[in-house]
Amino acid sequence: MQKTDKITVQTETGQSLDVIVTSIKADAIWILIGEGPHHRWKR
Repeated sequence: MQKTDKITVQTETGQSLDVIVTSIKADAIWILIGEGPHHRWKR
């Protein structure tokens, strides 16, 4: 899977959302929800 792949996830309420996968690691999958410009915030 590439970092720009889109997947569909299902919420607890049963709604399906198309999201963009930004990172895959052993303990987490990071996704973006929505469209348009996104900013990466530093903690």
